[in-house]
Amino acid sequence: MLLHRLNNPSKTCLEFKNAVILSAQNRTVYYMSKLDFKLDLSSVVTKQQQVINAVSDAVNAGFLCPGDKLPSVNNLSVKLNISRDTVFKAYQELKKIGLIESVAQKAYHITSKNKKVLLMLDEYSPYKELLYNSFKDLLPANYTIDLVFHHYNKTLYDTILSNVLGKYSHYIISPYFTEEIHNTLKKIPKDKLLFIDISQKLSKGYSFVCQNFNEAVNSCLTEIVGLVKKYKKFNLVFPKNITHPSITEKAFKQFCTDNNIEFEVLSQLKISDIHQDQAYFVLRQKHLVRLLKFAKTKKLLQGKDIGIIAYNDSPLHEVIDNGITSISTDFMEMGQIAADYVLRTDAKIINKIIPTRLILRGSL
Repeated sequence: MLLHRLNNPSKTCLEFKNAVILSAQNRTVYYMSKLDFKLDLSSVVTKQQQVINAVSDAVNAGFLCPGDKLPSVNNLSVKLNISRDTVFKAYQELKKIGLIESVAQKAYHITSKNKKVLLMLDEYSPYKELLYNSFKDLLPANYTIDLVFHHYNKTLYDTILSNVLGKYSHYIISPYFTEEIHNTLKKIPKDKLLFIDISQKLSKGYSFVCQNFNEAVNSCLTEIVGLVKKYKKFNLVFPKNITHPSITEKAFKQFCTDNNIEFEVLSQLKISDIHQDQAYFVLRQKHLVRLLKFAKTKKLLQGKDIGIIAYNDSPLHEVIDNGITSISTDFMEMGQIAADYVLRTDAKIINKIIPTRLILRGSL
């Protein structure tokens, strides 16, 4: 018997016939190839939702494929000893998210229509990978994601947009910085377009999910003003050609001015810029790597000889020495909200700002 492994701790744990629960804590389940399950009557999850989860899990595990027929409402109602209405409502929800289809509300089967979603981000980074993975993990198996990056190259950005119109069910886009919405984007129905990780002022009238670029930096730095003040000088690495919003530089300067902290904005980072008893705020991972190398060369200890703060967190920041202090939004939540947007059944415009928070670690 071929067994397939499914690791998904967010799913409701159902008792599949002949399934082996290998780890209750991690909810690692091996499923058989048939949708054959029992309801967990002790669960706080509704019976309707358990049916939805069972079908979704079976599809994601590869045991139900496009075209496979589901039990009728009557048959599943009898088998599970639940009302027809519960099964019917579960099937209707599965239809809404595009996982199943029906003929005259009678014969239900896994949809053979594969939905395509465009996810266009600015550039690759470990935290954008977190966003992508959380987005991907929440979409049903009949969704295909095309992931592309525009790298802040306007020609590439224009070319991508000119080639994608009308080819996707939804468009999740981190726009190239501009003062107005690209003409091609205006041709996409507003209920199919979500701007992601962008300054909200550029998305008026459109759905967006973004981080708080405005007050966040000043607020987070204020939390650690005492730690920053133990250093003689506070440096922000902000190259002239950086694509990061300029509001961060303004907030940095305002924070230092308000707290009588000597500061400097560096347009580049050289080894000659690294000094003992100074703190550094870097916005790009390549500058963080360079800073760590320079500090090692000069035998300067993080959190003691020099202070380091990075913008945007990643799993790597947790394990470097005693950890890198970060100012970051939650990119996993951003991906989850984007997935919810794709699966929603209404056409409402959503405007969601995810808080930016300070993650204090040993580097400061």
